[in-house]
Amino acid sequence: MFAISIWFLLEKFNFFNKKIVFFISLFLVIIIFDALLQYYTGKNVFGYEILANRVSSFFAEELILGGFIMRTLPIFMIYLVMSDALNGKKINFFYIFLIACSCFIVYVSGERTSFGLLILFFFTLYFITKYLRKFILIVTITFLTLSFILPYLKSGDQNNPASRMFKKTYNQFLGIEKNLQEKDKHKIFKKIYLFSPDHHAHYLLSLKIFKDHIIFGTGTKGFRYLCRNKIYILEKNDGCSTHPHNTYIQILVSNGIVGFLLLIFAFLYLVREIFVSRKKINSMNKFDKIEISKAIAISAIFVNIWPLIPSGNFFNNWLSMFYFYPIGLYLYFKHKNEEASR
Repeated sequence: MFAISIWFLLEKFNFFNKKIVFFISLFLVIIIFDALLQYYTGKNVFGYEILANRVSSFFAEELILGGFIMRTLPIFMIYLVMSDALNGKKINFFYIFLIACSCFIVYVSGERTSFGLLILFFFTLYFITKYLRKFILIVTITFLTLSFILPYLKSGDQNNPASRMFKKTYNQFLGIEKNLQEKDKHKIFKKIYLFSPDHHAHYLLSLKIFKDHIIFGTGTKGFRYLCRNKIYILEKNDGCSTHPHNTYIQILVSNGIVGFLLLIFAFLYLVREIFVSRKKINSMNKFDKIEISKAIAISAIFVNIWPLIPSGNFFNNWLSMFYFYPIGLYLYFKHKNEEASR
């Protein structure tokens, strides 16, 4: 209903104008400034301190800064395209720098999932549309430059994003983090973990619960309660949480085979749409902002339901908004294309 409402509003009102672009740009400038202030001084403008060596800006103890910006960028790019601020011909260096800085904030937030999905988004968009490849390459080069320069302006090694992004990820895959005792290193899997020992435990416990609720699942919040049940509990209560931390496993447990098959169908449909959109754009001789915007929306949805990565709670309010907002945009642009082809 939310996605259909977005589609309806876009049909009735003209939201694709420079005022909205200015508003989103101002929002990104403010949050980038605040995040950098927190990164360099340890506190943001409201006095919120860095928690667990992770920049959170205005979100305080909610460590969702990276995911929030990562999911805002595709929507911002759609508005840039539809307002003619980004059209494949002229290069606006302000927006390039703004998007590159936003990518850097995702990087310093320490959210590895968000950073990985950000790379996947740009890679998918680069694959689909030839008209944005130059823009994406310049943004990537600008981001890499910032990521090499800005961390060196900070004194000491603390809050180094590269350490969490790469070193900690490697250690978690092998279960050799410093906080793991020797006797616990191989408590679940002898050699390699899926993302981390905690994530691996979530998945094992989820599959154990799923075996008793195959068709329709446990219900939306079933996992958080059943994971404490002694018939499912793993060694030392490992894996119990509010959700399984992977969208596909969460849907499998919560909604069973029925919900899981719907999600698989959606993913396969998106893969098909990626190739259809790429073929159509490659056959064009001009920049079609409707088709390009649809390609951005497809890339955003594809990233949101990418299976091979940890994820937040699918039924979380703010996350659901960003899951379904691009679907509303996609439906709008698809309808516009069908109208134009009649």
